[in-house]
Formats: sequence, structure tokens, C-alpha cells
Amino acid sequence: MSVAVIDVREWQTTVDFATGDVINVDNDLVALAKDLISRRYYPGDVDNRSITWVTDTALDITKAYEPDFLFLSYTQPHFYSLYQPFDPMQWQIICRSIFDDIARLVNETDYVPVVVGLGDMIPLKERIDLTPLDGLGVATNWSFHYAGLFSPSQADLEQLNSDPRVERIVSKERFSELFGGSKEFLRRFPDYLLVAHEGYTFRGFSSGIRKIGRIPAKNLRIPVHTPLGNVQRLVDIHALIDKVLPQQKVALILVEGIGQRDFQLPHKLIDNTEHWYIYENSRDHYLTITTGMHFQYGQFPPGHLDHDKGPKYPYSAGFTALPENTLGRKKGIRSAAVGTRNMVTHLAAGADICIECFARQLYNLGTIAIINDPK
Repeated sequence: MSVAVIDVREWQTTVDFATGDVINVDNDLVALAKDLISRRYYPGDVDNRSITWVTDTALDITKAYEPDFLFLSYTQPHFYSLYQPFDPMQWQIICRSIFDDIARLVNETDYVPVVVGLGDMIPLKERIDLTPLDGLGVATNWSFHYAGLFSPSQADLEQLNSDPRVERIVSKERFSELFGGSKEFLRRFPDYLLVAHEGYTFRGFSSGIRKIGRIPAKNLRIPVHTPLGNVQRLVDIHALIDKVLPQQKVALILVEGIGQRDFQLPHKLIDNTEHWYIYENSRDHYLTITTGMHFQYGQFPPGHLDHDKGPKYPYSAGFTALPENTLGRKKGIRSAAVGTRNMVTHLAAGADICIECFARQLYNLGTIAIINDPK
């Protein structure tokens, strides 16, 4: 049974992670989680202190648990770019703080770093409004470049084909022919996938209501820093790390919202694509890195209708089972994760113990720790 401890400062509760039911359970990892999150309050998604929160919490875990694999996500650059008025001076502070903290973690531990910048952000040009269409346009917070279209009329397709902001329209059949994909992924795939030109994003069913200022660029290549060896593609990172565990301790560190432009470590640029699909700061980006499998072999296509969520795993977005092929699930190792990307951190890590922010749409609800089933 996977267990979660939720801390909202005033109180803590422990739940069965699969069902959300309150339970009483006590073991060493649960006790460690309760202690850590009672002392390490999450400052908030657009608070620069969230950077040191990741590092300090990670250092606490490494001392108390000594994991072989450590997974960290720093999301402040993404959330700042997305939701705050952009100030170049503040941006430099954020970038410098993250790379200073990465250096601090590496200097104070014996982990070999694999640091990945998930890509630059650019100013939003315009939203493409799908709500007037006859069909249903689905544009969610999980994606900026892509949207789903269900049951469109011929007039819808003609209008979108003539829209200069739309890069391509891909039918389910055409996508399947080129990409393939898992049965569950293709079952959920929309009738058409819409792809926006760089700088544009979609507005439709399931879109967030907050004003946004910057969105991910179309980062064909992203920077990776590591002394472990060379990688060529996004999916190669998994194999590189898997090969050396547990003989070497590895810290996989993902930095959202920073690409080649602001990456402050020696690095190599790697392919961030699959055919014409370009990864963006998202669930798919994380899972592809930690599983070594491209996004179409997961469960959820971009622009899917999130209407068939079952009762299991209420804290894991649409997932009804946790991924079992992530680096943190490797047998024979200890693993831990800390991140400021809620839900995605524990899904991508699959770690023995994961501590992440408990936040939705910038609303800071507290901190959550997940103690996973034994491998």
C-alpha cells in the first residue's frame, strides 16, 4: 500500500494514497516524512524561496535515508514566467539562485548530477479561441502547443486550416500511422490534434482562467549537464542513469522554464522531439525522461477529455495506476524525490519517498509526502 502524509501547517493527516481514505500507519519512512514536512513548509509556486525549499528538503532526505537515486524538480522559472510580469532583473535572480542551489547540493553530497533544462519560455502572442467552434476544443493546463478537437464540423476544419496561427491539424488516424502508441493512449486520442505555431496557445474546454504572460518556446533542443557520458535524445537519459545505478549515486535534476539561453552549467544540447512533436514543460516531458519511453506510450495524449477518471489515486491527476517503469522504481536501489511540480513529481519519480508541493493553480494548500509500495 502506498501512503501519503498531507501537511497544511495547522494539522497533518495520513491517507491510503490509492483511495484517499484516512488511515493509521507507522513505519520509518512515514515517520521521516511526517517530521520533514512539518518542518519544511512550502512557500508557494511563485515564491523564490521554493528554490531553497527543494534543496534544503533534499539535503534532509539524503542525510536521513541515503537514497541511491535522487530526483529533483525546480519549477519556479516556469511559474514565474507564466504568471508574473516579467522583470529581467528578477529573472536573473531566479536563474542564479537555482544554479547556486544545484551547486550547493552537489558540493554537500556525493551525487553525480544529471541536470536538464526543459526549455526556454517566450512571450505569449495570442490565444487561439476554440470555444466558438461547432465541435469541442479541449485545451488544458498540461499543454500549451497542443489541443484536442472532438466531433468538428467541416466548417470548423476549414476555419482552422485557414488560421495562420495553427501550424497543423492531425487526425487520429494520421497520428497513429506515424507515431503508433499504447492502446490506452490511442483510445483517449482526440478526433484531431491541433498544433499551434510558436508563441501561440489555445483556449478551450478545461483551459485555466489565470492570465498568462509567457509560454514554452518550441525548443527543438534542450541543455543537459552531466559527467556520466553523452546523450543524444531525451529518451537516452533514462538508460544513461539506469546503467550506473547503484554503483554510483545519481541526482536527476529537472529545471523548468530554463533552456539554452539561461543554462549556467557546461552542457550538451540534445534532441527534444519525437517526429514533429516538440516536448514542453509538462507531464509528458517528465515521464519521457524518467521512463525512457516517448509520450505516445503513456496513458494520456495532449488534448484528451479527462472524463473517465476512476476513484483510484485522487492525488495523481488522471492516473488510475502509478507508473512502474520509472527510474525511482528500479529494484535494488533506494530512491527519493523532492519537487515543486505537484502530481508530476511523484508520477515521474516513482521514488520510495517523494515530497512535493500540494498546490493547485497557484493555490498553496501545503505539502504532501508519498511513501510508495515496496518495489
